[in-house]
Amino acid sequence: KSKSKVKRKDPSPHPTRHIALKIAYLGWNYHGLASQIADTVPTIESHLFDALITAKLIESRDTCKLSRCGRTDKGVSAFGQVVALQVRCQYKHASPSNDSHQSELPYATILNRLLPPDIRVLAWSPVSPTFNARFDCSYRLYKYYFPRSNLDIPKMQQAAQKYIGTHDWRNFCKIDPKKPGERYERSVFEADILSVHDDDQYENCIAETNNASGNDEGSANSFYVFRLRGQSFLWHQVRHMMAILFLIGQSLEPPTLIDDLLNMTLHPNGAGRPIYDMSSEIPLVLVECGYPDGLLNW
Repeated sequence: KSKSKVKRKDPSPHPTRHIALKIAYLGWNYHGLASQIADTVPTIESHLFDALITAKLIESRDTCKLSRCGRTDKGVSAFGQVVALQVRCQYKHASPSNDSHQSELPYATILNRLLPPDIRVLAWSPVSPTFNARFDCSYRLYKYYFPRSNLDIPKMQQAAQKYIGTHDWRNFCKIDPKKPGERYERSVFEADILSVHDDDQYENCIAETNNASGNDEGSANSFYVFRLRGQSFLWHQVRHMMAILFLIGQSLEPPTLIDDLLNMTLHPNGAGRPIYDMSSEIPLVLVECGYPDGLLNW
């Protein structure tokens, strides 16, 4: 008699751990960061999930406990997006306190072999099981690049300073009708317009290009960047803020327009949001997600 074959279950399934991934991507070809329900359009997360599942680092989207820092919209890029999730690991009982990157799976290498070339995992960090990429973040730093053209840069710089502080931003965002009780108060820590020559390492390549082509800061072809750092931002808030700065830079509106839009006593409830076009999404980049010291170890 032939013996029946019994399929035995693995008594020791692969151990898992909670990690954070630092991701860079060019968002021009994608419909935002967050995956859609049916994946009818390409998103950053849809490609990330495909790579994670193909590499057998996660079983499914629903079980990996994903959290994301900044939910970038269609066309927006990132140099330092952060997501956290539960993945397969090399050893049992792995934790942030006893971890060595050298002895763990090479998560960045594994995923970059499977991801499109315009989506890159830059680094990974062990984190505690309770770490949340969104709620543990201290600030988000966005940058918006634009040519000087005929803009009045000093006037735009003066206006940008008015953004700093805690304000009600309902006149600077897209209102989501699905969230009738949403609070519109947010804190902005830094708002400034700089020449790329005066900005940090992310602009070195652009500054060198300007130098090579003879473009100085006063040239119409020289590039500037709007730096905006805050705790969190509303839907399309950064693009609305930039749109107002462009109107001011073209002398179509005075800098005091920002004071008026932020003064809710001038806008009675139910009056609706002022109508103006948003700035383009293409020059906008989420540059950095900041966390308290010691929380991450890239």
